[in-house]
Amino acid sequence: DGDVIFKIPENKILIFENVKITSSLNSKLQFIGNKKGGSVIYKNSEINLDKLYISGLSSPKITLKSLYGGVNFINSNLNINEMEVENSFGEDGINFMYSETNINKINFNNIKSDALDSDFSNLKINNIICKDIGNDCFDVSFSNGEIKKFFSSQVFDKALSIGENSSIKVNDIHI
Repeated sequence: DGDVIFKIPENKILIFENVKITSSLNSKLQFIGNKKGGSVIYKNSEINLDKLYISGLSSPKITLKSLYGGVNFINSNLNINEMEVENSFGEDGINFMYSETNINKINFNNIKSDALDSDFSNLKINNIICKDIGNDCFDVSFSNGEIKKFFSSQVFDKALSIGENSSIKVNDIHI
């Protein structure tokens, strides 16, 4: 019960592997980086959260491995009610790879490059809001899913980039 805050130092990586994380209602899990970022990786995990807040993270620097998100979900299952990602310095605010996602609402604000990147994943998202995005708001490859409501403002490349064998159904779009 209660909020949990992880403050991640510059260029450090917090890795969760083979974990099951469940929060109680109204609890918030927070990952906070500094001006030069840090990053988070979830591998082979199950994440069930009411609220997830991510701020000030960047892409991890790992020898012989390329990951681009401030938070990277790899081969994981996610059920999240509310997610907020802001002040991202990396290539992607969040990155889903080989993951199953069910998210009620995601807010992205002040993202240096792409807000959400997904590769080889299944996405079910009720509401996405993107504001002040340096590149793409929603960038997917080899992914499938559905978005019920999509809103973007001040996106400096593509609001929706749906490529490479992806199928995304969007019900209500405001760009």
